[in-house]
Amino acid sequence: MSVIKKIDKDSVEGLEGSLSLFSLPPTNVAINKTNVRELLPLSALNQTGEWVALSDTDANDKHVGVIQNFGSSFVRSLKVNISGIEEIRKAFHEASCYYPDDDDQNSATNPGFTARAARFSGSKQCETMVKLNFDLARQNALMLNNQDVIFTIHRNNDSFLLLTPPYKKPDGTLQENKKEYRIRVHDMRLYVRTVDVTPSLNLAISRQLESTSAKYPLRKIEMRSIFLGTGRTELAHNVFTSTLPRRLICTFVSTDAYSGNRKTSPYKFEHANVRSISVEANGQTFPSTPYLLSFDGAQPRFVRAFVDMYAGLGLDDSDTKTVSIGMQRFLNAQLEIILKKLRPTKNKFIGVFPSDRIPKRVSKFPHCMVVNTGKEGTRGEHWVACYASSHRRVEYFDSLGEQPNPDLASYLNTFKEVLVTKDQIQLPTSDTCGHFCIYFLTSRCSGVPYCHVIDTLRKTRSMADYLVKCCVPLLLHSELINVDLTVDNQNYFDSGKYRTFSKDATAQHASEFDQMGKRQ
Repeated sequence: MSVIKKIDKDSVEGLEGSLSLFSLPPTNVAINKTNVRELLPLSALNQTGEWVALSDTDANDKHVGVIQNFGSSFVRSLKVNISGIEEIRKAFHEASCYYPDDDDQNSATNPGFTARAARFSGSKQCETMVKLNFDLARQNALMLNNQDVIFTIHRNNDSFLLLTPPYKKPDGTLQENKKEYRIRVHDMRLYVRTVDVTPSLNLAISRQLESTSAKYPLRKIEMRSIFLGTGRTELAHNVFTSTLPRRLICTFVSTDAYSGNRKTSPYKFEHANVRSISVEANGQTFPSTPYLLSFDGAQPRFVRAFVDMYAGLGLDDSDTKTVSIGMQRFLNAQLEIILKKLRPTKNKFIGVFPSDRIPKRVSKFPHCMVVNTGKEGTRGEHWVACYASSHRRVEYFDSLGEQPNPDLASYLNTFKEVLVTKDQIQLPTSDTCGHFCIYFLTSRCSGVPYCHVIDTLRKTRSMADYLVKCCVPLLLHSELINVDLTVDNQNYFDSGKYRTFSKDATAQHASEFDQMGKRQ
């Protein structure tokens, strides 16, 4: 059995606040007043000497913005000097100029990106305010008076701070943004809170300092990066060798984003299809019951890890704090990865969205998307798919055969001709709605007519859940396209505003799907 050891021998023994059952919180009698002082920088803010190409300068470019958390991401490293002694040297990123991103953070239509870009559009000056989040600033003890404190801040480069994702031209084609952009700092101020303590306490502290030194208990935060090469499926790494940390946060981000690529956001974290993750310390394994994770959509297992994420951050019982990650966002990335990888869908697929965040205007046709019937910030409800063949026609596929909710209906009403699936193909108790969406969009993007896709699924209804579960992994691994299902291109639309395709429609070729299931 291991024995708990004090970090410092002079530390007194104590109990957690939850166990202090026989005492009341103390009353403050030591502080007279507090003030906030404004301090100016000692050195020039812009010392770079780049030349500017005036012929390629666009003050109103709306296709460039800054990355998430710009105010603190601006700081690459911070050095704190106290009375001539360097106390802290730290690299960090924190939140400022924050606007919630949707799942596709590298998209030019991402609401968070457009909101941040608007703060700078038209050569406007953007003002942010953030805390210098270093170890000494995260404890409550006051700094002794009559100390010279110097903060030295080194900024991140522009390629890291700027985000220039590809954008769509008026003709619908995708255009890379290769223009050069610069971030210029116009002004910077440091606001420091000062405290006036009572004279008697000031004198008592001075006398105490004659015999002993002041002690500042710190919770040290360290940030380490590990590079994972292509094809690597397992990693064991010594994260710490001395003090056992109270919290360990592991994230995955692409190498390009970490290094500073203007096309990608360094805050687009991914689950990277992690199968299992654990920490071994002092002969114990955390968590004690290993995570067995799956994000492939066939039988997703991630809820325990999702709940532990909030519990580990101390947010599991909070009504006011959040990290802006819902269960659906925790899982959404896998649907997006699959549909962006498959050849039939990768050039037509525009993303995965909650029902209240569907893009209002999409100029690219044909295009397709997957939508969750739940709203943003909720745990998610049910997956449906939309395939728009032109600016006039759209197909709405729901494997449960339900009518579109008001948010989806608002999107569908922008088209003149709408096909809505009325058949219930999926079993109510199954979890295959995502598989049905992948199968439907892959078939439609491969040229299989809508009528034939629905009729085939309807005729195999008793085994449809099983067949699509087998079909999706096969499509993903071998990129097999169901060419057997392709029939002559026919117009299955009639002249009505809404055309609902129900179980009474006639099927012409329905046996191919059964044959495909047998081949699998």
